[in-house]
Amino acid sequence: MPTEASNVLRAFICAMNVFISESIFRRLMVAIIGDLRIDQVITETDVYATITNRQLVYTPNASIVISLRHITSLFIQLVTHAAHHTPLGTVACPLWIPETQASELGLRSEEDLSFAELHQRANDLVHLQDASKDEVVRELREYFEELAIRFAWLEERMEHSASLGFESTMNWGAWFGWTWSQFLVTYYPQVVRSTAEARDMSIAQLLTHYSSDDSHALSTYVASMDTIVPYDPNMPAFDVDLSATRSSFELADSISNTAEGSSRALSRESIGQWWPTVSIEDGRVVLILYDNEGVEIYSHSQHYYWIHDIMDIQVKIKELEVQPERLAKFRTDRKKLVEDMNNDMRRCVVWTHTNAQRNAQRNAQKKVHELEYRRGKRIKTHLLDLGYTEEDVEGIREQPSVIRDAELTSDSWNRMRPTLEVAIKEKRVRKARAAHSRVLYKRATIVEDILKAYIQQYLPVVWLELPSYMDVCTFPGFRDILESPTENIVTEASFADATSELPRLVADWQQQRESTLRALVPPRESGHIDPLKLATTVFSCERRCRAVITKADIWRHRCVARKSMSSDATNVDEVYSKLGNVKLFFDMTRSAVATSLVHLASCDPATTTGEEMDDLHLQFIHMDDYTGRFGFTDNGTGLMCKGRPVLSWRECVCQALTLQTRSNNSRLSRVRTITSEVAVCLCTSL
Repeated sequence: MPTEASNVLRAFICAMNVFISESIFRRLMVAIIGDLRIDQVITETDVYATITNRQLVYTPNASIVISLRHITSLFIQLVTHAAHHTPLGTVACPLWIPETQASELGLRSEEDLSFAELHQRANDLVHLQDASKDEVVRELREYFEELAIRFAWLEERMEHSASLGFESTMNWGAWFGWTWSQFLVTYYPQVVRSTAEARDMSIAQLLTHYSSDDSHALSTYVASMDTIVPYDPNMPAFDVDLSATRSSFELADSISNTAEGSSRALSRESIGQWWPTVSIEDGRVVLILYDNEGVEIYSHSQHYYWIHDIMDIQVKIKELEVQPERLAKFRTDRKKLVEDMNNDMRRCVVWTHTNAQRNAQRNAQKKVHELEYRRGKRIKTHLLDLGYTEEDVEGIREQPSVIRDAELTSDSWNRMRPTLEVAIKEKRVRKARAAHSRVLYKRATIVEDILKAYIQQYLPVVWLELPSYMDVCTFPGFRDILESPTENIVTEASFADATSELPRLVADWQQQRESTLRALVPPRESGHIDPLKLATTVFSCERRCRAVITKADIWRHRCVARKSMSSDATNVDEVYSKLGNVKLFFDMTRSAVATSLVHLASCDPATTTGEEMDDLHLQFIHMDDYTGRFGFTDNGTGLMCKGRPVLSWRECVCQALTLQTRSNNSRLSRVRTITSEVAVCLCTSL
């Protein structure tokens, strides 16, 4: 159901089409109000081919570019004229919107409605060209769709203003030369009627009341639209009265006509000689705007003044000569006015240069992006034609030869093609390796679940002597399935045969582990005692953890790194290095410490087992431990020894290594055995 705002806009556009003979413009405006589809409005016939730099390119017809620019200008004028209550077709208004009207339009920043961006994009259409006709048509349609969205926004804001009734600060009736009251009566009579009823007034009384307020409508009329720079929130507004604004732009018009001759401009020195009544302060004529362009005519001065401005001031001064007070006030007001206008114009010059530089940088960056986009698109087309996939193309987008701001020629393509094909192959290899790695880790979790179910048939005390799931992954049968090709589907059922052999495989693993560790122990005379059981047989893991590993610990030790599946792995061994236990080695240093402790216990190191040392319940103290370093620590026995910890023989082996006994075995003499009598004595001394 069309709104009243859409009906207003439709009526206005239809009225415009009566006076405009350009068929393309009429066609576009009809599409704006929704009577034509975009593909019916802009077609390939609106694009023609041309030769540029010996290359065939496509560019839009001048007629459609001009029409789109006219529609852009029309949209800007519709908004700004309604904001300034300025009738269309009379005088133009500045391309900035007062704060009150901007608030009603829902504009909080420049990004909400940037006239400068619209103006710039419309100008960019003049230079639009591409090697693809479809690309040019797409660009034209995208810009037109944006204009259609802007006009839809215009309808929505018109409806919002109508909902505010007489409290609206916008005058959408200005298009027709109406007041806001006339517009509401014509298109929204229900608003007028409900407002009159709410105020207990007749419609005539209501209209009389609000007609008096129409005199407050903004009237900042300036020069023609073509002389105004595009809207920008940083551009200073001319915050002066009507006459001042008019004079400012008359000056701008005068400046633009300096080519007519030097007789229209005079230097400050000439004014001082011919019109002494015109005030000159600090080398400037303070009552008249100056022009720096005069430097091209009179090289000996920087400030020049237009004769007709001088004559106007002289006439005014002559009129007020008989009224000294009014003349003094005129001079003061005029001086301030000229100073304000000069400051505004200087700010405008700075803004113009800054904006020009910003636009130049933006255009240069846009050109770079367009070149990179076209180059990437053509490279993609070539690769797809060679049989590569979209995924292959995505893998080489960051190649230096791809992201360049240069057109792709046949020679450059032939030079870069071998490099790109090598990069694609390498990317495929890396992708396949990563996929296989993910599958390996996922399959390993299946083995982990199988082992969890398997160990439930044993008592928890036995679990410590069973292998970890990563050890099981290295078993024959399990390894083959884990390392099978990536595309193979592996489930728990795939390991059924290997799981049935698990008891035998675990027994073999335990036997092999004991044999491997036994072979690491240096040969010694121990009689019939298993070397692995001796107290002097101490192992350490390759991660250099603090654990002291003897016969009872070779099953319990689980020195596994933090579980992470982010690293690539091509086989089970590489997965094991990330998630499995590291190898053990015979620790000569710790074995020497253990030998000394066995001697302190008055036992034979060649025959004393670790369990026998545990049964002695001996306690030791290392004299190189300092109270200041460790503080008062309690080892659980309640015994304190001058601030030094009381250690078991296993703890002493570990602590002795910490205290650098590795390179100086003579310091083992600093370890003392604590008897119950000595302990009591030491505790008493504390």
